Amino acid sequence: MTQHQIGRLADTLRRTIHAGRVITTGPDYDAGRAIWNGAVLARPGVIVRCGDHTGDHIEVQVAVRAAREAGVPLSVRGGGHDWAGRSLSDGGLTIDLSGMRQVTVDPEAKVAEVAGGATAADVVRAAQPFGLTAATGSAGSRSAPPPCPRCSRASTRSSPSAGTSRSARVPYRPFRRAYARC
Repeated sequence: MTQHQIGRLADTLRRTIHAGRVITTGPDYDAGRAIWNGAVLARPGVIVRCGDHTGDHIEVQVAVRAAREAGVPLSVRGGGHDWAGRSLSDGGLTIDLSGMRQVTVDPEAKVAEVAGGATAADVVRAAQPFGLTAATGSAGSRSAPPPCPRCSRASTRSSPSAGTSRSARVPYRPFRRAYARC
């Protein structure tokens, strides 16, 4: 992606998304491309940082459409724990969901609704007051499991930086094979 294309894409995004969330340089840019594996040096052309605000899911949709229309590679950064760097689109558009860390627990159903940037530690922390826990890995910085791509049911596996603009429903039960019910 050339500097001209990056500028055009950023300008297009800034018309719809709050300008401070569309980032191409500076300290916020570096924070938006920081992942667990510091050896990954990918540099997205544009980063859209979504946070804990009403309407952020619409901004995610706008960013996805803009990337498709511009024909640029797209990636999504969830919790930033992807060791291979797949959550960063080198030269393309990266949607940073790390600010979308909401976790809502339904203690009766023993189910949590988890936003795309929530980490395993966020899920465990939200479940703890209800005497619940979640089947997760041992690293609290891991992204929470995404929904099954085939049926949208909750996954019981952990997936590195598999952020999604939809919330995942994470069941509180013993670990089972991922997507066993599909």
